[in-house]
Amino acid sequence: MAGTQAAICRGDHALDDEGRSSMMDDAVLGAIAAAVASRTVEGVTDAGRAAFSSLMQLVRRKVDAAPSGQAVLDAALADPADRARVDALRAQLAKSVAGSPVFAGELARLWQLAQPANQATDGGVVNHAGGTVNGPVVQARDISGGVAFGAGDSGHLRGAGS
Repeated sequence: MAGTQAAICRGDHALDDEGRSSMMDDAVLGAIAAAVASRTVEGVTDAGRAAFSSLMQLVRRKVDAAPSGQAVLDAALADPADRARVDALRAQLAKSVAGSPVFAGELARLWQLAQPANQATDGGVVNHAGGTVNGPVVQARDISGGVAFGAGDSGHLRGAGS
């Protein structure tokens, strides 16, 4: 798959060339698997915590119904720092998403609700890159000096203070 896809539910249920749902890419499923395994989503509102609790219940019901799914989930929950266990959970979620558009849609909806609010406070900044990204992306608040991409100054960007 070229570029990076945003973590949004697009409403269609087609599968890509590798059999993954077009609704969520591997990075999103990996983030969900890591959050489920560690049982945490940082910086969420009360509504986000409620959505994450619902997401956990949804994942448990779906994964428990799959052969060896409960063992995969339990292994990831037992050691969320073990990358192989979390990756196995991501793979299990990918199979479930590919096999059930209803599950995929609900998982995407709850994941969106569980995300922290995108609001900057006290001089903070919120950066978001969405859609397909085919080149360099810089997300920053203050840049002192320049940012260069590739060789030479051809991609050199000057900060406001430069």
